[in-house]
Amino acid sequence: MKYLLIAFIHMLPGKEAEVIAAMQQLAEAARKEPGCGRFDVYLDQKKPLTLVVLEDYRDEAAFQVHVQASYTRDILARIASKMEGGKPEVVFLKPMP
Repeated sequence: MKYLLIAFIHMLPGKEAEVIAAMQQLAEAARKEPGCGRFDVYLDQKKPLTLVVLEDYRDEAAFQVHVQASYTRDILARIASKMEGGKPEVVFLKPMP
């Protein structure tokens, strides 16, 4: 079953350029994963300090491959101090029947 999520990254003021660059790097790497169908990063038009990341994986196993990848862990660790709460706010989605 597909594994879908939305991640919200609430950037700290003055840290936007660093976080955006890191997330673009992560998106490029994630899109090369065999189980990743989508990894798109958007800037919230009403909240300019918030990035919205749409992710779509073949299944939960493919998502776990992404989460455990060294580049994912490294990039998220690098930007942790540049976002509110030190990590993204993640919403997992369940398809409607």
